[in-house]
Amino acid sequence: MTSTTPRTFLDQNMRLRILTAVVAIPIALGLIIFSWATTALLIMALLAGATYEYVRLVQHEPSSMLNNVLFGVAYLGVPLIMALWLRHQPDGVKWFMLTLITTWVTDSMALFVGKAIGKHKLAPRISPKKTWEGFFGGVISGFVLVLVLALVFDLSIDGAMILLAVLLPIAAVLGDLLESKLKRRFNVKDSGTLFPGHGGILDRIDSVIATLLVTALVVILFR
Repeated sequence: MTSTTPRTFLDQNMRLRILTAVVAIPIALGLIIFSWATTALLIMALLAGATYEYVRLVQHEPSSMLNNVLFGVAYLGVPLIMALWLRHQPDGVKWFMLTLITTWVTDSMALFVGKAIGKHKLAPRISPKKTWEGFFGGVISGFVLVLVLALVFDLSIDGAMILLAVLLPIAAVLGDLLESKLKRRFNVKDSGTLFPGHGGILDRIDSVIATLLVTALVVILFR
């Protein structure tokens, strides 16, 4: 999400990332908005692809396979099942849209702020390009955006919404860091090559896995 290397924003990789996002994001949002069934199909497809990539990552550790399987269920299965529950709620589309848009903006702002002014490394052993400046740029942007989208989607701004505004962008960063730690552990750059400029499915849903889980838990506990 962030970088300390002084490079132009719109280098070749960035243009490819933007082009891929322009195609993929409207398709995903369209399926989510259309119905619960199409959302379920999307989530099941993502779960299948992410599971395949995860198995490829961990297959070289047969001695730890049970632990890896249990972690995979918790890491992929639980959040995506919770996402299906969230979409099925009366305001499920609104919660989904708020979560996804905030996640994408948090990631993007962390990237841009980190590229522009990032100097202090956030987690150099896990993801050397991420910076504290990018972290705060993303988290502050995400906090403000949650409250703005709550107004846009006519969701009440109460203590639970403020809590979500705090937790959601932080979860986006932590989700990205967790997947980066997995890739570093297994010595791979990307989880796959499905999305040009973005890597694999895990590379694209790492933050979303965490943020959808956080949103679902806040809705269950406080709404």
